Amino acid sequence: MGDRLASFYEQAESVGGLDAKIRLALLTRIPSTRALVEPDSPQNVSRFETALTEIRREAEKRKTASTTTATRALPGNEELLWGVLSSLHDAMVAVFDQDARCMLAWDSRSLEARYGNGKSGFVRETIARHIADQRGRDIRRTFEVGRATESEMAVALGAHEVWISVALSPIHDDKGRVTSVAAFISDVTERRRAALALEKNAERLRTHNRVFVELMSQRTALFSDPMAAFRRLTEAAAQTLDVARASIWFYDDAKSGITCIDLFEKELDKHSDGVVLAAKDFPAYFAGLLEERTIAADDAHKHPMTCEFSEVYLKPLGINSMLDVPIWVDGQMVGVVCHEHVGAARAWTPDEENFAYLMGSIAALVRAHQRQSSASS
Repeated sequence: MGDRLASFYEQAESVGGLDAKIRLALLTRIPSTRALVEPDSPQNVSRFETALTEIRREAEKRKTASTTTATRALPGNEELLWGVLSSLHDAMVAVFDQDARCMLAWDSRSLEARYGNGKSGFVRETIARHIADQRGRDIRRTFEVGRATESEMAVALGAHEVWISVALSPIHDDKGRVTSVAAFISDVTERRRAALALEKNAERLRTHNRVFVELMSQRTALFSDPMAAFRRLTEAAAQTLDVARASIWFYDDAKSGITCIDLFEKELDKHSDGVVLAAKDFPAYFAGLLEERTIAADDAHKHPMTCEFSEVYLKPLGINSMLDVPIWVDGQMVGVVCHEHVGAARAWTPDEENFAYLMGSIAALVRAHQRQSSASS
């Protein structure tokens, strides 16, 4: 194995720090990440010895050069780089040659701690390989034009999908020639996720508003056929909130319980009705309807107002989350709009609660008009 080759990088670092290690990689065409696995063949050893001799000669030449030249050599550059790395969270630097091969790579170790798989260097080597594969053309272009560029890209690190920002910057020699390209990398996964979440929230809100406006624009048709209106509402609620079941229930005249006047099951595309829930069997739930604007039960089996349904209703149907809105007409609670999620427990968002409340408001308008029509006929 390449233990001896790897030792040349340690010697180069003692001679000229980071610049010397970069120079050794460029001269030998064997980066430090490969030095450990390349054979210690006479040809490879000779190549490294010749390169190290050249690096020592250049270092001596710099020592005897003018003060201006000496200040550009190192170790200041290395100290500055490590200072930048240590001050940044989830940062990495990689150096590429003109063939977009990674010569050297360093990271702030937080990337490895967050996304590593236990294998030393897994994260930096994987990221460097992805940059070489996906940004190789940009790296070669940087050699040609000598200008910095920046972009973002996704990298698969085991089970993690990570977004990174990659800033490519040319590294010049004393004569202004581009000798390598440095990639300054930072983890922007959380920012990307936050931006995506904001966009999803905005899109969801736009959808909620559009559905509500569409339903309100059809109120004349809704009022003319209340039962068709309730079916339209349950379909809209189930589709918009992406729940398995949406239903509308109304109290009987004695207020002893509620009867389902329409249940829409999205997967079956099926409407049904007729189920009755007695108030005496679920006292906490019926009390909650009188007190709450909405009952948002992320875990309906544990929520104090819905846990009464667990054994007899929720578990048999696979329901784990409920979002219910009481229907109020003329100051009286007359019923409820139910949204039932089948599957893993679901955390309801404020905009989802608001949309459910709007569905309850439309149901109240239709019910009020239905009562008025019955009274006048």
